[in-house]
Amino acid sequence: MTPLHLAAREGDVVAAQALVEAGAEVGARTEDQLTPLHLAAANASVPVARTLMKAGADVNARDEDQWTPLHFAAQNGHGDAVRALIQGTAEVDARQTNQWTPLHLAAANGHVEAATALIEVGVDVNAWAERKWTPLHLASQNGHGKAAQALIKARAEVDARQRDQWTPLHVAAQNGHTDVVAALIGAGAQIDAREKAQWPPPASRSAERTRRNYSRPDRGRFFQLR
Repeated sequence: MTPLHLAAREGDVVAAQALVEAGAEVGARTEDQLTPLHLAAANASVPVARTLMKAGADVNARDEDQWTPLHFAAQNGHGDAVRALIQGTAEVDARQTNQWTPLHLAAANGHVEAATALIEVGVDVNAWAERKWTPLHLASQNGHGKAAQALIKARAEVDARQRDQWTPLHVAAQNGHTDVVAALIGAGAQIDAREKAQWPPPASRSAERTRRNYSRPDRGRFFQLR
């Protein structure tokens, strides 16, 4: 990492500004192809993120797994960072290697503020990730009732089918998330929907590996599907 990467990760806007003014490369890359803006976004360092974007940092820079800064901000639930990146013209429906959008990550982790910020600018609430998982599938599987309700309110398809024909109601019921089950039923989900008689449903392969953590130790959060 460069000194600017470290200033961004730590949220030190004074150091970041000094480095930028001295000519530091705002688009410098780590071995994992992370830019300082990726690290600022991952750690909710909004003043640093704004400084970097003003200095010409690529708001849609991709790391080695095609994650943008917005993916990191959404994964970690940093609503202010999500909004700042959107204001910086971030691609709101950007897809990483496994086709997850920022909204998939916010939903999977139950981050309502981040999800709402994305929904407000018109993201695709029914976007398909690998194996045709939608954000509502992920929120339902992980028991995030408030995130599920936000998606339902935004007209997410309650009977969306992933590759093996599992609906959000299937995955919520399988995992015992009664509040999500109730919300889906209340939204008109088909209570007798049939899947492909495969038990249990295969989780998206994107959940088979734990995401590397670029947050400071006290800010680390991971998403993980069962």
